[in-house]
Amino acid sequence: MTFYRIVEQKVAGAFITYGRFIARWPWFAIFFSVMLNGILGINIYWLSHDTNLERLYNPTNSEAERNRAEAKRIFPEASGTNFEHHSLNDLGLYGEIIIRPKSSKNILNKTYIGEMRKLFATINNISVTGDDGEVHNYESLCARRNGACIVDGLYLITDAFWRKLESRQIKEDIMFGISTLGEPVFINNSLVSATGIKMQYNLRQDTPAYKSLARRWEKQYLASMAQVTLDDFDIAYSMSDSLSQELNDNTRGDVALFSVTFSLMITYASIVAVGGNWVSQRGNLGRAGVLPAGLAILGSFGFCSAVGVDFVNMVGIMPFLILGIGVDDMYILMSSLADAPFGASVEDRISFTLQTSGVAITITSVTDFIAFMAGTLSVFKSVRNFCLYTGVAVALCYINVITFFLACMVLHERRVTQNRHCLTCIPLMTGEESRKANKSKTHLYCCTGRPATSREEYESVFEKLPRLFLPKTVLFKPAKIGILFTYLIYLAISIWGASNLEEGLKLKNLVSPDSYYHRFSQWNYQYFDLKMLVTFIVPKHYDYSNQRTYDSLQSLMSSVKTDHKIDHQYEINWLKTMHDTGFYDQKANISEVAFVKSVHRFVNTYKAFENDVVFDEKIEKIIAAKFHLFTRNIKTSQEQGGLMVRMRNFASDSELNVFAFSPWFIYFEQFVAVLPNTLQTVGVAIVAVFIITCLFMPNPKIILFVTMTMASIILGLIGFMHHWGLSLSSITMIHVIMSVGFSVDFSAHICHAFVTADGTDRNARVNTAIVRAGGPIFNGAFTSIIGVVMLVFSKSYVFVSFFKVMTLVIVFGVFHAVLVLPVVLSLFGPDRSLNTVQEVYGEHNPQNGHEIKMKDGEVNHAYQMGN
Repeated sequence: MTFYRIVEQKVAGAFITYGRFIARWPWFAIFFSVMLNGILGINIYWLSHDTNLERLYNPTNSEAERNRAEAKRIFPEASGTNFEHHSLNDLGLYGEIIIRPKSSKNILNKTYIGEMRKLFATINNISVTGDDGEVHNYESLCARRNGACIVDGLYLITDAFWRKLESRQIKEDIMFGISTLGEPVFINNSLVSATGIKMQYNLRQDTPAYKSLARRWEKQYLASMAQVTLDDFDIAYSMSDSLSQELNDNTRGDVALFSVTFSLMITYASIVAVGGNWVSQRGNLGRAGVLPAGLAILGSFGFCSAVGVDFVNMVGIMPFLILGIGVDDMYILMSSLADAPFGASVEDRISFTLQTSGVAITITSVTDFIAFMAGTLSVFKSVRNFCLYTGVAVALCYINVITFFLACMVLHERRVTQNRHCLTCIPLMTGEESRKANKSKTHLYCCTGRPATSREEYESVFEKLPRLFLPKTVLFKPAKIGILFTYLIYLAISIWGASNLEEGLKLKNLVSPDSYYHRFSQWNYQYFDLKMLVTFIVPKHYDYSNQRTYDSLQSLMSSVKTDHKIDHQYEINWLKTMHDTGFYDQKANISEVAFVKSVHRFVNTYKAFENDVVFDEKIEKIIAAKFHLFTRNIKTSQEQGGLMVRMRNFASDSELNVFAFSPWFIYFEQFVAVLPNTLQTVGVAIVAVFIITCLFMPNPKIILFVTMTMASIILGLIGFMHHWGLSLSSITMIHVIMSVGFSVDFSAHICHAFVTADGTDRNARVNTAIVRAGGPIFNGAFTSIIGVVMLVFSKSYVFVSFFKVMTLVIVFGVFHAVLVLPVVLSLFGPDRSLNTVQEVYGEHNPQNGHEIKMKDGEVNHAYQMGN
């Protein structure tokens, strides 16, 4: 016997033993499953949430995060005394508004000034109450410089601006940095028009008390802006935490769709299982098959709560996923039960069912579990937590299926054996007995039945249809050619899409179209440039009076300005400005202490530089400094991620100990981390799945086919993500990891059915494999589609993207499993003679002197009658 046959025999023997145990103790199995998940579920009471967008969707402990922590350690928060955008260590707290005229494309019309100033007054009067009962308006909470509030764009509504505008004195060369005008038009280097104005109301956060009050003001700002209506303008608004707030609100609201999905899946499972008569029909069994997934979801939430894993909004899609996985296993077991020898004892039928399908559901469950466990290695917290919740749910779902649902199958079989009604459990007469007893037609129709004697009368129409048309399609030679040709087209489209897939989370896509933030982000992206500051921080002491230090620094700045995304005209450089203004005579050759004293006087005179230099206590050394450059307009994730990497390379090539920093880099980290992290995580998952397949189906050809199918489905998924408007991000990365397990599920069912099938040639065994697994695959896929179809109505990008990816995975999985893979197996599948099957499972035993027959008289050699 080959190694594969030894493994198959040992595993089959273990499942036979377990099946007999459950058949004898079904109520114990049900009690165990309910208690296990119930005890775990109690811990939901301690469930903790994490809704911080930055923490969830950006790499943990990234270089940008470490650099920001270092910047905050060195440079004090000055938003309450000397607020400067270029000095911020983060994006700050603020309320933001975009104003666009309703009836004109040019907002630079003097007739609009009055309404703009009224809007400013409205925002300025927004107030909140502190814990001490004191009322605070914007002016008492604003970020300040020289005692005045700093509002970006405020200059645009001053008389000075309009006087200069009318006299054509607003030049293009002064409109740099953070953009406050939408699509400005310059004629002869003079500003003449713009489509909109953006104003940012900056808030102070230099103390915990002010930071808390600023957060309250932001919320009140949103409420107030929602009530504002203007005669001349349309507005769009946001605040610093709008994206996180809207994303989490949408996700929490869409979790309600789960109840509808659960009801739909129970309904469909019931319909699929309703075949046969009032005794043999399995509607209750179909409904019971959905419950293991529900119990697993409860247990997973409880377990993860108990071990302190935060609930993140991505976990909201887990219940939809687990329902699909659990119902797939149910269909496989029910198909095997329909294959079990009719007339055998309950114990024999259950042991046969688990013997023939136990390996299939175990492979799919273990591969799904390992794929999600591999996801816990991710650098993204949202991915890690989702994969942990889902991995635990997959494990519990498998346990529930082989305990709770298998026990339900035992109870079903006991009822059928006793010829009891499927609803009332009252013993029934057969139709013939009822007619002999002169029962009414109603009684004959509603209260008669008998156990099924063949798979044909045991299954419903939904279970029969796939095996009726699929074998004829797949085994028809012209159809084989058509399937392979279609597959080549699929590969070409997938490769093209994968090569053009964008990387990074498109923040503007994260909220629903009816969200206030969606409008703001669309306008902001369409009408305003995204220019930012890149800061080079020198975190240690250098003697800046030394010519070599000066030259090294200027060399760095000059090198960075050669980058095509850096504006070479502007920089904020205190050292260069100090030299250029003549504040310090470089030729004086004074000591470092004297130079530092001069720098101290300089930054106190030119307050814009005050936050850029840190002195020691005696003001004799400069222990840290920073220098700033402006970027050009950069909006795509590839440009943003590439910029960050290049800036870091410039810093590392410098003679100085310096690092590149921008508050935006925190968000750009995902653009450079998501692809390698996805490849690493998916690679680990694929290797693990490969090993599991080797253990359970150690046939070289089968391992090759399963692996190639998995790679093909993942390639198609990534390629068609591009065609469906998705990018590779920390959110869709989860879906790609999920697809590793799902891509194995259907192919494993077909391959396992093929290698255990009887037949004189490959075509005959493919026919048998499709008969056994085709129905469960189709119904499982359709049920999974039902499980996610409600997400079409979701407002959340998280749920909508999950629907898209799940649909792709299911469609491609079915395409490969019931069309491509059967064709490949019929052409190149491993040979297996009838004697080989008998070596693995042993000769069938006659029952009451007769062979146990399958449909059309085929002897089922995969069954070995127990003692």
